[in-house]
Amino acid sequence: MTASMIMAFYGNFEQFETAKQAVSFAGLNPNPRQSGTSVKRGSNISKKGHALIRKTLYMSALSAKKYNPVYREYYDRLLASGKLKKVALVAVAHKLLRHIFAIVKYDREWNPQYAK
Repeated sequence: MTASMIMAFYGNFEQFETAKQAVSFAGLNPNPRQSGTSVKRGSNISKKGHALIRKTLYMSALSAKKYNPVYREYYDRLLASGKLKKVALVAVAHKLLRHIFAIVKYDREWNPQYAK
């Protein structure tokens, strides 16, 4: 379902030059809340993109953090650093979309050891 949804909304990512643009299209980009001297407020995601993409990627992130060791390690690292569970899941969804972008746009294969 995720693959068909990505292909329906993004195609081959030809209309996006960077992964940041693709993430922003989904509304998974961070939206910090700052106003003058009030900088102690937390941030959230922008939610200005398609809700269906966000929902599908969030559900995919649930599965990825459970079954994929790369995303599980990333999720656990975020939890260990003090992030909330939902915040960590949104970060996994963000990273999942960035990986999908790189694989589809640049015609690469999935390599879990790429970052190392």
